[in-house]
Amino acid sequence: MLFPPPQLTQHSPEEKSYWKYLGENFIRLRNLKDAIGPYEKLVALDDTDLAIWERLVELYNSNSMPGKAKKAKAKVAELSKS
Repeated sequence: MLFPPPQLTQHSPEEKSYWKYLGENFIRLRNLKDAIGPYEKLVALDDTDLAIWERLVELYNSNSMPGKAKKAKAKVAELSKS
């Protein structure tokens, strides 16, 4: 079972902690492809979280998405300067 249940993200779509837990649970289950969506939602809610962008780089690279990984790396570099 995923914690929190995916229904919580529907009930409270702006609650970042729900999306993070959902993404992390997909990673724990080794379902890296499905982990991308929750992390993309997280950066849509807050694009200033360096750790989330770093995780997205890893997920994109693990799923052979070099274009998205490159854009995410650029955001990591930008946030690392601030």
